[in-house]
Amino acid sequence: MSTLQTVAESTSTGRAEAVTQPRARPTGRGRLADGRRWQIRRLRPDDGPRLAACFARMSDEARLARFFTAKRRLTDAEIAHFSRPDGWEHMALAAFAADGAGREQELLGAVRCLRLPHRRDTADFAIAVADDARGVGLGCALLSALMAHARPRGIHRLHCDVLWHNQPMRALAERFGGEPVGSDADSLVYTIPVERRPAGDASAFAWPGLVLPDPVAMHHDWCSLLDDAASPWLPGACASVTASAAAAA
Repeated sequence: MSTLQTVAESTSTGRAEAVTQPRARPTGRGRLADGRRWQIRRLRPDDGPRLAACFARMSDEARLARFFTAKRRLTDAEIAHFSRPDGWEHMALAAFAADGAGREQELLGAVRCLRLPHRRDTADFAIAVADDARGVGLGCALLSALMAHARPRGIHRLHCDVLWHNQPMRALAERFGGEPVGSDADSLVYTIPVERRPAGDASAFAWPGLVLPDPVAMHHDWCSLLDDAASPWLPGACASVTASAAAAA
């Protein structure tokens, strides 16, 4: 079983409360341009309070860039949806600040994508970063992690809507090879290629209307779902097998 860690979080009272939960199993680690450590992992159902806290640290401008409206708060239904990715139709990762021992601190930003029902190798994606973590390379880290997660699951392209004046997001899309493929009075639609595996690598198989996953990716998804379900009673139940699968994926 994985080591337990204690985090502080609260959505209703504003007071920090100690909560014990399984230690995260990051899929990536690094440092931001300002020196802070980060680690990225798949979102879990118990991340809802920290998602809400991250949203609360976003400015009105940042919320408008993400949601295209002057949104004041995330609803309970939105938090539940964002924090429960199935790993196949809906993929969602979050970056957390980390101390020197790898213990998670506050949630800094999140990225997610939803597979299109009529184009199974394509997904709509969105990204949000708290104001105190913008401009230091976190967006690039999150998008890179999402691509690494989506690629073995048969995703070849990402679509995103970007407001015309959102220059940082436009620059991020173009940095990853994105090109505008449509527009209206308020926004652009970008298509971003997800780097394919080398020729002959059968990590994902695609036919019209059908995509089959990399077996390692499927194994990791199942273990993550089982671990989420078991965590209230057996923290880290699938930690050993999931860690090895994540390294391979």
